[in-house]
Amino acid sequence: MEPANEPISSDRTAADARQSRMHGCVQARVTAVPAGQDDMPNPGARLVLHPMPLLEAAAGLATTLEPGVTVMVRADGSASVLEDRALAALSRESSMAPPVAVRLACPGMACVDAGDVEAIAAAVRAGRNPLSADVRATWSLRPDADGVELLATDTSSIASLVGEAIARYAAIQLEEPRQALVPPDPELVMRLLQGTGRLLIRPVETQVWAGFLEIGVSMDAEGRERPCETALVYDRPSATWHTEP
Repeated sequence: MEPANEPISSDRTAADARQSRMHGCVQARVTAVPAGQDDMPNPGARLVLHPMPLLEAAAGLATTLEPGVTVMVRADGSASVLEDRALAALSRESSMAPPVAVRLACPGMACVDAGDVEAIAAAVRAGRNPLSADVRATWSLRPDADGVELLATDTSSIASLVGEAIARYAAIQLEEPRQALVPPDPELVMRLLQGTGRLLIRPVETQVWAGFLEIGVSMDAEGRERPCETALVYDRPSATWHTEP
C-alpha cells in the first residue's frame, strides 16, 4: 500500500478532512440463503448494501445483467411492469417512495401478464419472498434504511451491485461524474467478499493521489471498523482496478 506518487495535497486542512468524511462509508454484507429458507425456491444469497438508492440499483442491474423486465411493487401494494428504458427514466426522475423491484428473465413485456404481476405483488404484500412467486424471477430489491437488500439466485447481481457502489464512492472521492468511472470487475469484487462476506470502505482509509485512488478495504467478519486488510486501487490513466496488500 505504499504510494508511488506524491499525494495531490499532503497537508489537507481540517475542513477538507471533515468534508471528505461527509461522503460516508460503503458497507456490504453477503450471506448464503439455502433453498427453502426464507421461501427461496433455489439456493441463493442475500446482500445488504449501504448506501445505495433502490431505483438506481434496479436500473443498473437491469442494464448490466440478463435481458428481462422488472416488476415494481409500490408501498401501497399496487404493481406495474417496466421495460429497461422506462426503469432507467424512473430512476432519474422519480421521487416516489422506494418500491420492491423484482426481475423476471424473459424476452419482453409480451411474456408477462396481469396474473404474473399480481402474484408477485401478493407475495410482497404478504411479506413473502417475491422470488417464490415466479420461476423466472432472478433477483429482488427492497429498501433497507439508506440502502437496499438484494435477494438473488446467483452471484452476478451481487458482484454488479457492489461494484456499482464502489464506483459511486470513487466518483465522489475524485469529484468526477459517476459515468466517468468503470466499476471493478465482478471477479475482483467477489474475491474481496469471498472470505467473510463483508466489506467496509471508509473515507479515513481513502487517499486521492495524482495518478490513482487508493481505497482501504476492511473485511472484518463482525463488521467492526478495523484497519483495512487490503487496498483497492483505481488507476486513473488506464481506468482499471486492482488490489494491493
